[in-house]
Order: sequence, then C-alpha cells, then structure tokens
Amino acid sequence: IQQVAKQLGYTPDPVARGLRGEATQSVGVLWSVGGIRGSERIARGVAMRMQKHGYVTYVTDHLSDREVLLKSLAQFRQRRIDAVVLQDAPVQSWLDDPEIVNLLKKFLAVVIVLSRPAPCPFASIFHDRYAALDEAVSHLVSLGCHRPAYIPTNVPNRAEFDMIRRALERPDGAMAEHAGRERSAASAVGYMRRFI
Repeated sequence: IQQVAKQLGYTPDPVARGLRGEATQSVGVLWSVGGIRGSERIARGVAMRMQKHGYVTYVTDHLSDREVLLKSLAQFRQRRIDAVVLQDAPVQSWLDDPEIVNLLKKFLAVVIVLSRPAPCPFASIFHDRYAALDEAVSHLVSLGCHRPAYIPTNVPNRAEFDMIRRALERPDGAMAEHAGRERSAASAVGYMRRFI
C-alpha cells in the first residue's frame, strides 16, 4: 500500500490526520498587527519560518481585544490547530486572565511573546521593543539634548513615554558604559525615523 501511495504521489492530509486525533502540523499565530510599527513584519516572519519547517500557519490579528482573542483560540481548537504563538498584551497581560490561560493549556504547544520579562506558564520569548528607544534617548542626552519631545506615530503609548522618562531620570542621564557609540547612534537614527 505504501509503495502504491508513493508511486501515485500521495501525501497525507494534515486535517484528516487531525480528525483521527493526530497532529495536524498547524500553528496559529495570534498577533496585534496595528499600533506598533513592524508588528506585521514580525508576525509574517514567524509564519514564514513555521512554513519553511512544514507547518501550516494561520495568522490572526487579536486586535488587543480579549473577546477577539478568546474567539480566535476557540476557533483554533475547533480546527484542531496544534500550537499557538501569542503576542502578549503590553499593558494587562493575557496571562492574568484564567479563561485565556485555560484555553491555551488545551494546545499541544504554546509560545508567548512577552513585551517585558514576566513569569510565564508556557514557553516564552522576551521581545524588548524598547531597547532601541532607550538607546535613542541615551544618545540624544549624550549630545546635550535633555528635553526630547515625544511624538507618537499612532496611539500614544504610555509604556514608551514611561521608558523615555526613566531614561532621562537615570543619574547619568545616559548609558555611560555603553560600548560602540556608532551602533548606538545608528540605532537611535533608525528608531527616530519612525517619528518623522
């Protein structure tokens, strides 16, 4: 039977395997692609890498909305999606919500992308979106600019504002130990372009 299947070019259908209770080789990527510049590139990059490894990916924008997230997770379960990559909410963590955590526990694998270091009951990745901003502020301070203006590109982001304030309030006002000013300056210019 296997020889005939090979001759005919048969490949197993992952959805049919899922109906029998086997893995479907599918991953749901739940991301908020609005607001932070570059989010859509990150979500796309995750999906592309998963596809290169033979997984079917379903990318869904959770819109930073609890009800949308819950509905998406329920749909992923109905479609027998094996694993979830979830971008955590930057302000109030999804992991503080027992209903969301219980739904996530029903998947074979879960990876949470955290915007800040935090305890996590699942595999996690810390994606520090503010490192370049910190470098930019420190670089401006080192050039003598002690009162930079904060001009958000979209919706004002309290976390970004707080990070700028903390960087300015440090005793030295800049990262004195920071090695490689060329890299710091390039990062600062790259980050500040989003405000232009």
